[in-house]
Amino acid sequence: MQTKKKLILTILIIVVVVISLVVIITYNSAQALYERGNRYYIGSGGPKNIEKAVEYYMRAAKRGHDTAQYVIARCYLNGEGVAKDSLEAVDWYRKAAEQGYDSAQYMMGDLYRLREVGAGLFEKEKEENREKTDTANMHYWYRKAAEQGLPAAQLALGMAYIANRDTTQGVVWCQKAAEQGDAKAQFLIASFYGIGFGFPKDAVKSATWYKKAAEQGYSDAQAALGWLYKDGVGVEKDSIQSIYWYRKSAEQGNAVAQFYLGGCYHYGYGVKEDEKLAVYWWQESAEQGNADAQLYLGDCYYNGYGGVKEDKKLAVYWWQKSAEQDNLVSQYNVGICYYNGYGVEKDIGMAKFWLRRAADGGFAEAEILLKRIR
Repeated sequence: MQTKKKLILTILIIVVVVISLVVIITYNSAQALYERGNRYYIGSGGPKNIEKAVEYYMRAAKRGHDTAQYVIARCYLNGEGVAKDSLEAVDWYRKAAEQGYDSAQYMMGDLYRLREVGAGLFEKEKEENREKTDTANMHYWYRKAAEQGLPAAQLALGMAYIANRDTTQGVVWCQKAAEQGDAKAQFLIASFYGIGFGFPKDAVKSATWYKKAAEQGYSDAQAALGWLYKDGVGVEKDSIQSIYWYRKSAEQGNAVAQFYLGGCYHYGYGVKEDEKLAVYWWQESAEQGNADAQLYLGDCYYNGYGGVKEDKKLAVYWWQKSAEQDNLVSQYNVGICYYNGYGVEKDIGMAKFWLRRAADGGFAEAEILLKRIR
């Protein structure tokens, strides 16, 4: 009897060893295929060949290589080296996610959030899983990735909790991402401290988190930090630092920073007064749709300021752009122009329309003028 038990145990050990060896050999083989795919993808040691790369990625993916499965999913989603196929993309993302690949888990969460693949997302679901809502599936996959420490997933999970009015859990996960260096999460934590959302209001901590994000090049944080240095909120007032951060952000195309930098040149704050540079930055901002910059740029054209030729038509053009975004001063200005025929054909009806919008928004002078022209 003892001999028989020993024999059975020996056989079991051999089976386990063989299975382990098969797994190791299969993985190593899959890894080699994946690496070959990478060489074709980047053109290492030969010409770049995306189709050939996909061929090797697919071979590795079919052998269970999780990273290859993730890459193949991305190729199908974007139509890179293969025909675009959302269903195939989801299938491969799921395979990688179920193996614990954090980026694939995060992507599955995103797909449920965005519904980029529409109803087709559920076509390959098991029947018992169809009862789960998009939100439940989104939370499930975000959490899987977040618990592995993926900052993007932690932030996404945090924002999902906040959207679901669970501030406590939302802030916890956002902070986890911020502490790992995610710049967007750091910006959000700074904002939360600034307004007292989920934390006691704390201007110093707010500034600290803005600076962390700003130093990583996050333009919204750079713009916010510029404002904090300008007004001395959570930091000492410092015009040089204010201009430094406004410029960093503005040069990345941040419309808010461009507007404020224009204002600094207009008023000579932290820099030598320069009308042309003020107009330059306002123009940059206005063209991106910033309503305040559009108002100021309209003023420049109306008065011929900053090296631009006086042009009432262009003034109305920019004011109207701003007015359509509910800027009350611009609405009033457009009303005045229609009333007097400045830059546009005189039109009392249009004058009343814009003045009424400004008055309804609380602009007292518009209400006064409306009473005069009734």
